[in-house]
Amino acid sequence: MVVRIRAHSKDRHLVSLRRKQIARRAAEIFVQKGYRLVNLRKLATACGMSVGNLYNYVGTKQDILYLVFDYVMSEVARFVEEICPTYDCFPATQALRMAIDTYYRTVDRLQDSVVFMYQETKELRPDARKAVFEMERRLSEAFERILDRGCASGEFKTGGSPIIAQNIVVLGHMWAFRRWLLGSHYGYSLEDFVNEQTGFILEAMRETRNASASVRSMRQSKRHAKMKQGSNREGKV
Repeated sequence: MVVRIRAHSKDRHLVSLRRKQIARRAAEIFVQKGYRLVNLRKLATACGMSVGNLYNYVGTKQDILYLVFDYVMSEVARFVEEICPTYDCFPATQALRMAIDTYYRTVDRLQDSVVFMYQETKELRPDARKAVFEMERRLSEAFERILDRGCASGEFKTGGSPIIAQNIVVLGHMWAFRRWLLGSHYGYSLEDFVNEQTGFILEAMRETRNASASVRSMRQSKRHAKMKQGSNREGKV
């Protein structure tokens, strides 16, 4: 997400470091108290800074909102662009295991920021929201590619990759939303969560393809109907 943020400090490395620290701490405070109820003074205190020092790295509260989103999106981009391609040399089942493990551990590291993004995406400007939705699309497509490869090789017996890819992403977010219950009440560790969800997903991928093939056929029919409708409109023009 490309948003220009003013900084008084000329030390780029220090600005980058401090902004990551501010983003992580701000996400915690925003989740606890709500974005609209937290002012810059409270944020500065939570970050262990004076308001004057905070202004060395950001100009407004909206800047901090962007920093939180940008921090999460940069981590997701690294997963999509740098980490996922390294799994291409592995069989699809192993690649899917590795991708789920890495992504769910990323969610664990960013858990407050993930919850905050769900709560406050509405506060972003339309162009920034569009960038968030685009990154979400790229994330699900990274899983789709592995799923499609597994279907082509015969490792997976089901289709419907876009829906299953979305399920994988949302199941990962579940840890951010429900960790308090899963951990304190049911005794789940992150390791338990990753292993059980991975087993659940792989089991679903080995089910018969009849139901998902029917859904896929219906989706393709709708797509063809839309394309035909569009062609008819163009012909009338």
